[in-house]
Amino acid sequence: MTPAIDRLIRALRILPGVGRKTATRHAYALLNFPESSVTELADALTGLIGAVGRCDECHNWTEQSPCDLCAHRTAADQICVVEHPLDVAAIDGTGRFRGLFH
Repeated sequence: MTPAIDRLIRALRILPGVGRKTATRHAYALLNFPESSVTELADALTGLIGAVGRCDECHNWTEQSPCDLCAHRTAADQICVVEHPLDVAAIDGTGRFRGLFH
């Protein structure tokens, strides 16, 4: 295994649920992708750091603050406390809660 492949495997292992075997499988799969696809993935990962931050109101991940959810809430007297940003998406997806998230 080359140092570059080993480095990629170690980097992929930071993802939840990705152990050495899965990371190795992903690394070798990426080697078979067109260069344009790998470059697009690398650019998306790099762009993520500068583009995404926390909403000042609910602390969810967003590209602007306040986020779209906070900017369009109609029941500001209700607050739903969530543990993870994915919880916001799940609750908001029901269309029933119109309050603020935190």
